Amino acid sequence: MACFTVPLATAAAVTAAKEALPEGAKANPFVAKLGWLGKMMFGGSFLLAVEHVYHGEIIFTPPFLTAVKNGETADMLHEMATRGVAMTVLLLVAWVAMVFASRFFGERRAHLGPAAFTTLMAFWGAALMWSVDSAANVLGGGSVLDGWDVPLALLVLGSGLFLYAVLSLFGRLSARAEA
Repeated sequence: MACFTVPLATAAAVTAAKEALPEGAKANPFVAKLGWLGKMMFGGSFLLAVEHVYHGEIIFTPPFLTAVKNGETADMLHEMATRGVAMTVLLLVAWVAMVFASRFFGERRAHLGPAAFTTLMAFWGAALMWSVDSAANVLGGGSVLDGWDVPLALLVLGSGLFLYAVLSLFGRLSARAEA
């Protein structure tokens, strides 16, 4: 329904907070890596939104969410409070582990360009978010792959590749503008 909106709102808040922090705060490794968290949350929310459009849970006319249109607002809010919060917590835990790992092992992503790294973080975020969704389906008596099929998988993959292409294009255009 709208579980992806909780990590999306969190990503917006984290991004705003990062911009508001004084320059000296960026010496803290967690503050320095807030961009990773934002990429995981924004990217994961984007890819989950694609899946919600595919399943007809998001529409392109107001109120944009079929749950609201069909009078299922209470169910939607319950899903946001359970699945959405669980997704956000899991992304936060994964991000903390990534920051610790980067401090312990050092950063070794020099061979990845910014577009590839952002796309990788988006898919990582989406995978974690879908794992929460799958666990909730199983706990609710459903199956792990409830609603999944090949066209949807191809659509999500294509959306991720589109994200990579757009990020690559913007990276090249900004590099040319700086030169």
